[in-house]
Amino acid sequence: MNSIFGQENPQFKVGAITVDLPHSTLQPKWIMPKLIPFESVLTGHRSYARERAVAEFPLFINLFDYADPKAKQSEIESYKYQLVEFYAHKDAAPLNSKFFISKVEVHELEMNSGLDICEIIFMNEDYCILPFVVIVYNYGKAYGLKYGDSL
Repeated sequence: MNSIFGQENPQFKVGAITVDLPHSTLQPKWIMPKLIPFESVLTGHRSYARERAVAEFPLFINLFDYADPKAKQSEIESYKYQLVEFYAHKDAAPLNSKFFISKVEVHELEMNSGLDICEIIFMNEDYCILPFVVIVYNYGKAYGLKYGDSL
């Protein structure tokens, strides 16, 4: 498989262990500029240097669709702060970078409704290489670039 596009649900792998993530919604943020802040000790003036862009994949899992939502939550939380191989769709190829699970947080849809939504954020360790056209909605044009190239 040489395409990251598929139709099935996301999954991630840690070594030989595969964690399937059905009942989820993926909201990829492909090109997020990474800024490095600089603050003057004397004047307090702040300036920012722009580093290359990074990718971030927030994933929202509907825990209420599982028979045992607490077990699924604890399974996912056990991989927090680990490097994983992330598949946006399990029937497609993995992305070219290792991903770091930076956030695992549970939200309630209504007060006292229990475990409803689990938010996971996958952040790339290295720059992803996407050798196809990426639509950049903020600029309204299609650019043929490799991920990490500046616009």
